[in-house]
Amino acid sequence: MQFDDFDEDDFDNEVLWDNEKIVNGFEYVVNEDNDEIIITGYTGSDTKVVIPIMMNDLPVTEIGESTFSGCSSLTEIVIPEGVTKIGERAFSLCRSLTEIKIPESVTEIGESAFEGCSCAPSRFDGQ
Repeated sequence: MQFDDFDEDDFDNEVLWDNEKIVNGFEYVVNEDNDEIIITGYTGSDTKVVIPIMMNDLPVTEIGESTFSGCSSLTEIVIPEGVTKIGERAFSLCRSLTEIKIPESVTEIGESAFEGCSCAPSRFDGQ
């Protein structure tokens, strides 16, 4: 069977194919219901990063697994109200990260999310 012989029914619908996009250094995907953004990576080099509240008219609700892992220049990150999940190892090995503000809307923080960081994450009320 050649590649041209495949049709849509030959692929598992759970697999994501080339749907990752980049805006202002943030790599992201749209969730399965097409109503929320999951940030999956960061290609920028800013020392302070503010996660956007919205991207392409959809709310950002999750920082995915290993999204910022190993970002050596990152010193401060602000997560907006509305984000509900921080994935496993999202900020691991960000050795320069000294300040992170987590809103009350975050109800799930993955294992080792801040492993190897210099920071002590703090909660804020989003105001």
